[in-house]
Parts: sequence; C-alpha cells; structure tokens
Amino acid sequence: MHKGVFKGDHLSMNQNMLILGESHHHAEPNDLNYTTESVVKNYFSNPNDPAYRFFDKIAACFGFSASERERFWSQVWFGNYVDESDCGIGDNKAIELVKKNRDTYNRELFEFVNQNGIDIIFCFSRLVYNNLPGRASFEDKAKNYPIPDICGKPYSDYIRKFIYKPGARANNDVELYKPLTVYGFRHPSSKGGFNYAHYMDYLKEEIQF
Repeated sequence: MHKGVFKGDHLSMNQNMLILGESHHHAEPNDLNYTTESVVKNYFSNPNDPAYRFFDKIAACFGFSASERERFWSQVWFGNYVDESDCGIGDNKAIELVKKNRDTYNRELFEFVNQNGIDIIFCFSRLVYNNLPGRASFEDKAKNYPIPDICGKPYSDYIRKFIYKPGARANNDVELYKPLTVYGFRHPSSKGGFNYAHYMDYLKEEIQF
C-alpha cells in the first residue's frame, strides 16, 4: 500500500472499514512528504478542486452528500493499493506495477488488515479487486450483483462481493486473523462512466453507519 494511510478520527463502531483506491497521480516521483493522508486532508481544505471529485463520488455511494464529506471520511480508513505516487491518468503504469508487484501489494494489504482489525474493504477499482489474493480451497466463490436498470435502461455494471476466511493461504499469502469481506466497484474515474446511484441502495442495505 502507499505510505501514510488515512485514518478517520471517528471510525465506525459497527464495522472497521477500508476504502481502497488504486493509485495516486502525483507529478513528483519519490516525494517523501507525499502521503495518502496528506492527499485526503488537502481534499478537506480544497473540496471544490476537480482533482478531488473522486472522493465525493465515493462518499455519495454510501448516501453522504458533498456537505457531509468529512462526516463520512471520519468513519473509515482510506488507502491506495499501488505504493508508487506518480501513476499517470489514462496510461498503463498502474497496470504494469500491479502485474509486477501483485504479491508484494497483497502482502502489505493483508498485513495492514491484520494490524488494524479491518472487517470490510471497498475496492473502487476493478484492477485492484481482480488482483487481490485468489480464493482458497476452504472459501466460497465470489458473488456478482448486477446493477438494476435505471429509468428503464440496462446498465452494464455490477458489484462483486467476496468473503475471505481465516486460515493458512497458498503461495505464502498472509494468513488473516478474522473474516474479511471485500466489495468491488468501478473506479470513480472509469472511462465507462460512474454513477453513485448504481451502488447507493445496495450499500445502504449492506452497511450501517
């Protein structure tokens, strides 16, 4: 994971939740002062910056308006899967890094989950969700939830859900201390479009803030 994971000041008492993004788009590579926490705090200070629409779109998926952004983010963790800062927008750098470093990223992620008692991960990136550790022999298959039609128009989107169970894993993957539920969604900047309304009703039923 990228250094400096953001931790909300009032984490949910019901479930310990991590919002997991894909990568940062920082112009300066290897900037030691650039952390995920600093990005989120800058978003709070400059909420109307177009670069931060990503965060408002995610909050809206859980039923929080723009004016309630800090209340939402105060109840969750936020981290990025890729540990380098300077992935470009619209290029393939994140894809290549994940392909090369998948095992490392997954080890770092599961170690973080164990250390901080994470119960649920919401992956706002198909790339990230699809590269998490594979299903173990003692785990059930992932579930796929198609998005209901909106205004009568079919929409080619879906929600993925998988529950990791505690126990030793293959390929030297980190063993989880407790069950971990993971959801997969489109990236908020997806070229295929992103509409929080496609996820909001489902998430309201699944998650209690």
